[in-house]
Amino acid sequence: MSCKAAGDDTTHGKRAAHGDDPLDECRWGYCHTCHYERKRRRRRTARLGAVRRSYGLTEADLEALMDAQRSPRDGKVKCRCGRTIGVTRSPNVDHWHGCPYCSGKGCRRCVRGLVCGPCNTFLGYIGDRPEALIALAVHVVTMPAQDVLTELDRQATLDTST
Repeated sequence: MSCKAAGDDTTHGKRAAHGDDPLDECRWGYCHTCHYERKRRRRRTARLGAVRRSYGLTEADLEALMDAQRSPRDGKVKCRCGRTIGVTRSPNVDHWHGCPYCSGKGCRRCVRGLVCGPCNTFLGYIGDRPEALIALAVHVVTMPAQDVLTELDRQATLDTST
C-alpha cells in the first residue's frame, strides 16, 4: 500500500511513521517523510496563527522582519546578540511590555524585533530595564571580583613569605 500523499507516484513507498516495526502500516496512511512534513506544516501554521493573533503580524510581516535582520555576510537571520535564529526553532517576537496602546499584551506598535529564545527569556528576567542591561555589560567587561581575588592572593603570598 502506498502513502496517501503519493497520488499516482508508485515509487513513493509507505514506511511506518509510528511503531517499532518498519513494515507495520501507519494508521494514518502516510509514510514517514510525509507524516513529518505534515507535522512541520501544521506547527508552522499554528505558530503563524499565534503571532497573527498576538501581534497582528502576517507571514509577509515576519518575512520582512527576518530579511531586515539577515546578515549580509552569510545570509542567516541573526539575533541582536549574534546568534543565528530561525534554524531549528521559530524566532521569538520581542515586544515592549510598557506599550500604552495594548498595555503590554501585544500589538504591531510594540514589536521591537525578532530575538533568539535565550535572549527573549533574558529580557523577561531583566524586566526590559536598560539600566540593568548597562550595569550587566559593565560587570562583564570590568570583572570586579578579580580585584578582590587578586588582593586576597597577594595577601596570602605575603603571609606565607614571612
